[in-house]
Amino acid sequence: MNLEEAWTQLLHISHSHHVFHPKTVAPYPRAADMRAQAGADEDGEHRRERLSSQSGDRCREQASKASARAAELEKQIEKLKKDIKDQNNKKASLEARASDAEKKVQELNAKLEKLQRTSDEQKRRIQKTELALKAAEEELLKVQMETTTKLKQLREVGVILIALFLAGSWSMVATLEVMSDHWNEHGKPVFNSLLQKASEISVEAKKWAKPHVETAKTKWVPVAKEKWVILKKNSEPYVRMASTKSVEVYQASKDFITPHLVNAREAADPYLQIVKHDHALPFTDEFDG
Repeated sequence: MNLEEAWTQLLHISHSHHVFHPKTVAPYPRAADMRAQAGADEDGEHRRERLSSQSGDRCREQASKASARAAELEKQIEKLKKDIKDQNNKKASLEARASDAEKKVQELNAKLEKLQRTSDEQKRRIQKTELALKAAEEELLKVQMETTTKLKQLREVGVILIALFLAGSWSMVATLEVMSDHWNEHGKPVFNSLLQKASEISVEAKKWAKPHVETAKTKWVPVAKEKWVILKKNSEPYVRMASTKSVEVYQASKDFITPHLVNAREAADPYLQIVKHDHALPFTDEFDG
């Protein structure tokens, strides 16, 4: 049974059972129209399939791109996380180093202040030592001048004594009395003054040196030693000259006076026995010794 026969039978059933009104039932379409409609439907189906296929391809492509983009973004995120972690570690390390540097700066500042105070204290002590050495040099120069004066006076006394012996005094008692008077008036005071001055200088030197001994042993030995060497070097010729001159004057006086004393004693022995205990005992005992 073809389509036309099926359609005719359907119409017959409709009329016999009054299911469809003839006016409401459309006539059966022609075969050409049906074929055209079928072709159109098939073309539409193909278009829909092509569109669906293209849409699927686009979706798959977009999904692939999105997946690749997501993977790339995940990689970037991981890299950023790693960079942030590294930066945090570096930050912590820099903060620790900055803290250590700050502590070291504070320690260095404290040491610098301590060194500055020590330097100032050393400068003050050096100045004090220099002043003390300068005072000692001035005192030594003063002593040298006084020693020169005293030696000059001793030479004058020696000249007077020699002149007395050269005058050929025949009175041994008078000569001894004059010599004793001159000794007591000029020689003995000068000699005692020299001894007293030397003792005073020694005492003052000990008093001055005592508070500085410990400091000098530990810190000021090089400076003080250098100053003292210079001072000793400068003063040594004067001391040696004074000592030499004193010995020369004493020796010359003794060498010149001794023969005359021997002769005088032989000539005036009776007189010596008389005046020995009253006037000339200290002086004659000194020459006897």
